[in-house]
Amino acid sequence: MSEDIRLCAIDKWYPLFSTPKQYSFETLITSLPSDFLSKDGIFAPSEEDLDKEPYPDIQDAIDEWGTVFPKTSWSAPLDADFMVARSGLRCTTPTDVALVLQASNRISHDVHHAYDGTELEGETYPVTLALRQWKHIAPAGEVRVFLRRAGNCEWKVAGVCQRSAAYAEEWGNATNRAVIQDVSAKFAEDIIAPRLDKLGLARAAVDIYLPHIRSTTAPRVIDINPWSGPTDPLLFTWEELEELEGAEVRSVREGETRLMDPEREAQFPLEISAGLSGDVSVEQLVKLMQQGGK
Repeated sequence: MSEDIRLCAIDKWYPLFSTPKQYSFETLITSLPSDFLSKDGIFAPSEEDLDKEPYPDIQDAIDEWGTVFPKTSWSAPLDADFMVARSGLRCTTPTDVALVLQASNRISHDVHHAYDGTELEGETYPVTLALRQWKHIAPAGEVRVFLRRAGNCEWKVAGVCQRSAAYAEEWGNATNRAVIQDVSAKFAEDIIAPRLDKLGLARAAVDIYLPHIRSTTAPRVIDINPWSGPTDPLLFTWEELEELEGAEVRSVREGETRLMDPEREAQFPLEISAGLSGDVSVEQLVKLMQQGGK
């Protein structure tokens, strides 16, 4: 599992999806100094800090695109969106980037706990900073595709589902679902699978974006996640995904919702999010909530 986690870091997979043709979103990747998040509390960078890494690279990305969406090797600071005045993690200054990174539990987890539960738990490891050109992404267009190698070494698209926890009209239409299935599976088989081969992954959960369900606009890769482990199978179970082979499509039905939307879950303390996903018992969750009220 530790090797899959390492290979799913954005600095590993992004180059394969950006040259010679761009199949993701424009991204500048730079190093994140080990002491960047070591201070207690949240601090805006000083004038002196702005001359040190990674601030010049942050400024270069902002000069290039105007607005950037920051993330580290595996996670985006969705839980710290409140630190900037513009929703959607739209950062327009190096200070914006610094504040959302410092305020995020998700980023802290990347820096200190990405390999928890593996043989590398407790060891230090490099973490990169990715500055992505900010783009509006409609939740209904976000799709998670589950790919794995079958026994004969051929790639199989096991499942396709929406990432959003809420019912989306686009997914409620059977014709649209068929289009989503076809476009997602073809993109996965023709574009994603060969690059996963080069990357060295035998299975993965890949988040892609379909800008318009019924258009010729090419999908884009948002992120690549390890199979199982820390990744949410959303509307499937990992046991199901080990057996499915027909690119089954699942969506939230009208009037229903998943237990927790990934973005809303990101806004809860990690202990509460773990409880909502079933990793913490009800009794432990109650104690945590009681302690928080003291």
